[in-house]
Amino acid sequence: MVGVVLDSQTVDTRIPFIGRESELQRLRAILKRGGAVTLVGPGGVGKSRLALEAAQRFERDTARRTVFISLVGVAPEAVIGTAMAEFGVALEGTRDPLATLQDALRGEPLVVLLDNCEHVPDEAAALVDRLRAIDGAAVIATSQQRLDYTDEEVLPIEPFGTPSAVAFFCARTGRDETRLSPEDAERIRTIVKRLDGLAIALDLAAARLASLSLEELSEELAQLKPYQLRSTRGTDPRHRTIGNVIAWSHARSSADAQELFALVSIFADMFSFEDAAALCGYGDERTAQALAELTAASLVARTELAYRMLLPIQAVARRMLAARPNRAALDEAFAARMTALAEANTAEFTGPNGPLAFQRLYARYSDLTGALGWALKRPEERLERVEPVFTALSEIWAQSGRYAEGLRYVDRLETVAPRLSPERRGRIYYLHLRLAHAASDHLMMLEHGPLAISAFSIAGNRLGLARAYNALSIAALSTGKTDEAMSSVEMALRIYTQMGHERGIASALTNQANVLFDGKSDYARARVLYLEAIERNEAYGTPELLGIALGNLAELEHACLEYDRSIELARRAIEQFEAISNLAMIAWQHETLGRVALARGDASEARERFGVAADMLRRAPQPRYTAQLAEGIGRLALRSADPKAAARAFAAAQRVRREYHVNALGFRAREAAEDRVSVPAELAEAAAAEVERWPAGRTAEMLSGLLDGLGRSTAGESLV
Repeated sequence: MVGVVLDSQTVDTRIPFIGRESELQRLRAILKRGGAVTLVGPGGVGKSRLALEAAQRFERDTARRTVFISLVGVAPEAVIGTAMAEFGVALEGTRDPLATLQDALRGEPLVVLLDNCEHVPDEAAALVDRLRAIDGAAVIATSQQRLDYTDEEVLPIEPFGTPSAVAFFCARTGRDETRLSPEDAERIRTIVKRLDGLAIALDLAAARLASLSLEELSEELAQLKPYQLRSTRGTDPRHRTIGNVIAWSHARSSADAQELFALVSIFADMFSFEDAAALCGYGDERTAQALAELTAASLVARTELAYRMLLPIQAVARRMLAARPNRAALDEAFAARMTALAEANTAEFTGPNGPLAFQRLYARYSDLTGALGWALKRPEERLERVEPVFTALSEIWAQSGRYAEGLRYVDRLETVAPRLSPERRGRIYYLHLRLAHAASDHLMMLEHGPLAISAFSIAGNRLGLARAYNALSIAALSTGKTDEAMSSVEMALRIYTQMGHERGIASALTNQANVLFDGKSDYARARVLYLEAIERNEAYGTPELLGIALGNLAELEHACLEYDRSIELARRAIEQFEAISNLAMIAWQHETLGRVALARGDASEARERFGVAADMLRRAPQPRYTAQLAEGIGRLALRSADPKAAARAFAAAQRVRREYHVNALGFRAREAAEDRVSVPAELAEAAAAEVERWPAGRTAEMLSGLLDGLGRSTAGESLV
């Protein structure tokens, strides 16, 4: 009985076998029934090791003859001769060698491992077809691409997930995963994620620990140079550096595919067919052919939505990219492509496909910021060319809660603003206004509003001017400057009306009603304006603007004790916000519904609504709504006879309002003041000290914890 014949230059059995249990089960089923399967995946992913492990286990269980045939370095014309030599079958004169091989092996159940077939796909496919025709024979082929033999069954082999990658790395370095310090465990997780779980990259990284500490290796890989990893272990010379692994596949690609391989590495993560075509300029047919080559060779992975490279492969491709001439033209083409992408998707924001368009842009965030970075190197020439990019980024910064990150970019824009035209300056200042509004930083809005107004006035941009006044009114109202707020919104309304800008009129009417409701407690006039804003928004507005008008009127009706009307309006507002997936706004309306439930004495309903709001604000933080939610939970805690929880909730609200300069206004301010009086001073003081220690940015999460405690005592109870 012949055992597995190993080629030590092909499979290093010292590398531990980790995970892959589902793949092993599938391979065992194939080996048991006979037939063939091709393991397809990028170089160094672990195909050969998996095939060998499956064969060894099957051989131990069945005593089946197993033969390992390595095709590394074998020329196409020598494939059949190599296989016959491994099987010990001699040529018979002029007879077809494949027929001779098939006859010699007939009747003998066996397992054949055909390794590294990607460079000889036609010859390997012919060999597999003959071998699988033998009764009881099973073939496992490994390749970076399909072989296209008859009825080929393909088993894709992906890189390790994080748990398996960590286990592999620890085993390769002789570490006990269960005894790692928290710091080392985190460093290893960082390393394996940086290397995208690619087995060869993990193995080479492990070899680096002969001369580096774990901390030093983690820092080295932070520079994204995994192609420098190397090993002198007794493995296939191709596998001694990742660069060699990639070069093995790259060298066999066409000139178009080789060029495209380098070009698409400019994208941070995923890229589309259109992205690739825009950079290479081949035309659709040649681009499709080159991409198909790269995908077939596992140099590029095709996901459901796009293409991507594994990070170690991308690092090698970027090294090739850096050596290309005329990089400036490529950077310009990249920025132009991202501008087109941003323009196409932001145009959909106000339509039914708005949420999907936002997600498409959010997925390309790193590339969008890359294009903006390109423009900031020569802002006078380039900013105008990428304006859709920072428009798209402003939406991402505002809707995803990445306010601080966005403001850093806007600060960079403002440093160059004085060198730009008044129109461009105004747009940058208005971008700052929008971001500050999303972050509820009303003092910053007050600072930048006049700058935007001045720039738009000089430029003669009446629409920009109206928008700046409208934004300034929000900031003034939120900081208690009611008269200033009314003056600004009236100016905005006047300009919008002169222009016949219906959407702007509706927005200004809503803000004017807010001043009357929250600043002057004139509920009757505010209601009339809200109703007019709703009517105009239904005809001309966006789901967001309509939802805001509905939501504010829901609050007014709550203040007027018109609870049924408030519930109806809040639910209509939620429908609008759900259409655009605006979680923070949805949270606002659930919080309103919770307050109505409290007013009606339904603690269970109030807790449920507040819980929904807290969950959404955890995912989409918004300071104003978080502060309002905290006050609502405090009121619920008081009604539930839990003054400690109430004190914590009120302290949380005060901390948020103080840190983000968010004032309580109108009836909400009166409610909160009345509720806080009910909390004993010593409890309030202790709660304030405790809440100050809460992690920054996690107030909504901490409020969820308070609600969980209240839930045990309020479930099913009535407060009446």
